Amino acid sequence: MVSIEQRAHDLTMLYLQLEIKEGLLRPEHEDFKGFVREYQRVHDNIIEQFE
Repeated sequence: MVSIEQRAHDLTMLYLQLEIKEGLLRPEHEDFKGFVREYQRVHDNIIEQFE
């Protein structure tokens, strides 16, 4: 069975890909920290949903 952490990571990546595709998130080198913050925000929210 896949761990909750792995499921949350997979769903986070899927969500971020959608945000990038829709132009809502631009993972540019200058804003890499912003991209990481958004990953952590989404990941934490997904983990909360599993609890």
